[in-house]
Amino acid sequence: MGCESVYQLIRDQGFDEYYARKSGVTDPILEAPFTELNWQWLHELVIQAETMPSENASAEFSVSGLSCNGCSWLAQQVITRQSGILDSKIHGAPSHIELTWLRGTDLVKLAMELQRFGFLLHPLDAPPRPARTPLIFGAVFVGSALLFQLPRFLGATDGFAFARIFDLMSTLLGGLAVLMASHFIVRWQAYQQQLKS
Repeated sequence: MGCESVYQLIRDQGFDEYYARKSGVTDPILEAPFTELNWQWLHELVIQAETMPSENASAEFSVSGLSCNGCSWLAQQVITRQSGILDSKIHGAPSHIELTWLRGTDLVKLAMELQRFGFLLHPLDAPPRPARTPLIFGAVFVGSALLFQLPRFLGATDGFAFARIFDLMSTLLGGLAVLMASHFIVRWQAYQQQLKS
């Protein structure tokens, strides 16, 4: 649902170049654009940054969702369209953004606009986003479990000496897939709770 929504948003906003720039397979967006977040930390950071004795304010933010060059380009386009932003630099590994803005600029509006595209701003010391490795292993286990069930699907289990072993392996791999998916879901929910707090 999240990926479909952002795909339509990219088309509507005229950012089609993103698809020419993106490389490889990007992480799924999941529910990032629809998650209700507490932006109090951003209000406080803006107030603190704007009390500094300089004409403009600046700060760095951690950002999730930047999984390819196309994503960085897209985030940069979204930031550039926001009024009041004077300068922005996007860095990878780990992904973070340096912003310079005119005093009084609504950074929460910018953060919410980035969120619509699947990019989430966090304080630099924010909790790390859970790795999707368990999901990858889960998918591998599901595929392997289905392969072990292939003789049964083809009706070739009569007289097949390894039928019971194949059934056992399929059950074992299916259980591991459920375990991996459950592990990811628990960690993702904990991560979302930390972002909301």
